[in-house]
This record gives sequence, C-alpha cells and structure tokens, in this order.
Amino acid sequence: VRLEPADALPADDARYGLLRRVEPKVLVVAGEVQGNDARYFGAALQALARPRFEVETALPGALATRQLGEFAAIVISDAGLLNEAAASGVQKYLQDGGAVLMTLGARAAQQRQVPVSGARLAGGSARADSARAARIAEIEQSHAVLREPGAWLRIRFFRHVAVEPPEGARVLLAFENGTPLMLEQEMGSGRLLL
Repeated sequence: VRLEPADALPADDARYGLLRRVEPKVLVVAGEVQGNDARYFGAALQALARPRFEVETALPGALATRQLGEFAAIVISDAGLLNEAAASGVQKYLQDGGAVLMTLGARAAQQRQVPVSGARLAGGSARADSARAARIAEIEQSHAVLREPGAWLRIRFFRHVAVEPPEGARVLLAFENGTPLMLEQEMGSGRLLL
C-alpha cells in the first residue's frame, strides 16, 4: 500500500503486507491411520471443491497430546475409541469453539453412554430396531448440513446405533420409529454433530 500524494514524511508512505492463503485443516481420528474408516473420511473431505481441506489422520491418543486449536474441525470415526484423556481433549476443543463430527461404530455400541456427548445408548425396542432396515422420516431442513434433504429419504439404513438424545440436543434426522440418526449439541462455544 502506498500513500499518494506523498506527504512530508516519505518514510511512512509505503507499507508492505503479505497475504497467505490457508487451507483449513481437519483432523480425522480413527483406530488405524491407514484403516478403511480413516481413508473414507479423508477422501470425502478432500473431494469437496470449496472449502478445500488439508486432512491429517491420527490415532485417538493424539486428542490428549496435540494442540487441537489448529484444526477447523475434528472427525472421529467411532466415539467408542475415546478414552478419558482423549474425550477431555475433545471437550476442551469444543468449549473453545471447535467443530466435531463424531460417528458411532462397533466400539461405541458396546458402551452405555457416548463419550463427550453424554447421549445414552437406547435399550428395549429401539435397540432391537437398530439391527433392522430403517428409513428417515424426519429431517430438520433448516440446518446447513442438510442442504439436499430429499436424498436422505431414499437411503435405507441396515444398521445403526440407537441413542437417546441428551437434554438440549437438536435432532436433525430421525428414523421412522423416532430414534435419532443425527443430532447436534452446542458445547461451550463449539458444536458437536453425532
């Protein structure tokens, strides 16, 4: 930037700056860095045209030792992978304004409560229904994540982990029996999609 016309102090008439284009970084956490789930999430994130994401893959232990604030988002392939220290790292990241997408896999299905979220795994008929084919019946169309809600109605889900939404959670997608498929929780300044 240059000041024109020049004034009586020419030494401060020019100012130089450097603009860096930074691609947001996303941390994908999986049980194996080269596992199928890590590769799937990495490929899905890198397939987006805008924004372009720089994807890094790590094991769950990294959540307790890394500076998570450098990441625009964290994707956790199975909430059941999180031990107490890792869950604590994710909670701090969320409190500070982070964004987390956490899915429920085989390990989470063995627990009673979802780490970080606090959602309880459903029992009774909802748990029994989780092994049967199901379709989406309710869609929160106003949410930014659900840009094309019609596509969700055509998908059949053959397995899912049934949960009871914790207090304050917003159900974004629900199956025909009312069991949530996707919910959002505000945690501190951050957001968790489960």
